[in-house]
Amino acid sequence: QRRPALEDGNWSNNAMFSSLIASDPSGILDSGQDLPVMVDTMAPSAVPSFAPGLVAISAAGLFVAGLILASQRRMDDDEEFVQSTLVDDEQAVSPVIATILMVAITVVLSGVVYVWASDLADQPSKSVPRIAFKVEKTDPGSNGYWSIIVTSAKEPIATQATVVMVEWVNDTGSQIESFKLSNSTGTYGFAPVNSESFITFSDSIKCEAANECTSTFGDGDAIHIKMSDPSGFLLKDNGVRVTLKYVPQGVGTASVLKTFNLEI
Repeated sequence: QRRPALEDGNWSNNAMFSSLIASDPSGILDSGQDLPVMVDTMAPSAVPSFAPGLVAISAAGLFVAGLILASQRRMDDDEEFVQSTLVDDEQAVSPVIATILMVAITVVLSGVVYVWASDLADQPSKSVPRIAFKVEKTDPGSNGYWSIIVTSAKEPIATQATVVMVEWVNDTGSQIESFKLSNSTGTYGFAPVNSESFITFSDSIKCEAANECTSTFGDGDAIHIKMSDPSGFLLKDNGVRVTLKYVPQGVGTASVLKTFNLEI
């Protein structure tokens, strides 16, 4: 017996049911499962790429090194010039003063280049999040489904910014539909066996403390796609094309995580 949606909405494990006949929905222990856990979501953000910043700092370092070498050559030339004219010109600038002036100029230029390189390195730069997946099949057929499982993620990303776009062909023609993993109406926290949704999402949550659980899309998470579309059409001929997208609202552009061509 399914628990009322009002009671199990927004939980991380919505598979709260009991096989007992006429069991009381208010008795949570009838299911024989642990109490569900409330979860929060992390703020979506663009994934930074440090390559441009490193290149900028390296270029700045080469530029400063060139300035220092050029200054050293100039100091050597100045010393030779001063030594050759000092005998005839008692008011010539001493090599010590010339050296101090050149060092001061080099320090000032180095500071300017450093500030420029730091600003360039701090600019937000986006790259596609690096995530690895594997695909599994369960009960191929009208009641079966595919599971796209995250095997490794360089860093977790926001669940609510992850979108699954599904493309398929049935007896009425080409179809396309998008699903947000954070949708708690039949998608987030559900499985194909207890949801009518075409797409369901099992979130592998790690809690820092008893009441500090945050939902992210990362290691161990699984996206399930049914082998029959919402109309009941079995996707046995052309299968389905699944595209995972990361769409951080207001903090960057959308990027494609991975595209899968699934067949029964």
